[in-house]
Amino acid sequence: MIESLIRISPSVTYWAAWLSIASTAALFIFFGGVGFMGPANDFLSIFQFLSLIPALFALQRILVDSNASVINIASGLAFVGILIFAMLQAALVVGLVTFSQTLRAILSVGSLIAIWWVAIGFVSLGGDIFPQRWAWLVLISGVFYLLIAVGFWISGSPEHPLAAVGFLVSTITVPWWLFWLSRLLREMPN
Repeated sequence: MIESLIRISPSVTYWAAWLSIASTAALFIFFGGVGFMGPANDFLSIFQFLSLIPALFALQRILVDSNASVINIASGLAFVGILIFAMLQAALVVGLVTFSQTLRAILSVGSLIAIWWVAIGFVSLGGDIFPQRWAWLVLISGVFYLLIAVGFWISGSPEHPLAAVGFLVSTITVPWWLFWLSRLLREMPN
């Protein structure tokens, strides 16, 4: 089953990039336009994060020889984070919980995913599997995604400058990273 996920990862990663853009657009429309986080953003984010799973397995397989302990730990944390994130968002969409009830947990599991991105960036910088500019992009995406949680934790609000800057930079870099990753995975031998 994992091999099947790895085989489809370039296509799924490509569509994950588009889901990232759609989710961000929904966030801007609902939050900026109407003043609340909309169900469309919550719904799209479930698929946005679940669609990272094939890329996670592909990257784990590709990078494990570069630094097995870091990649295995980061990939395991990200996998757990993705599943918990999806479950919490699904519970939010169907009305089992409120946004405020899930906020701290979402930030925590989002941080696990950001740590995975940072680990991929560091391991990629030390090798020659991926282009260095790609490694820097994934590292930057992870650091700025982490800043969202840091800003929230400091102030309890998305209006903290760290959260705002983290959100703005990561909404640009994450889809870019995913598009680039889908191309790189397509070019790699199976």
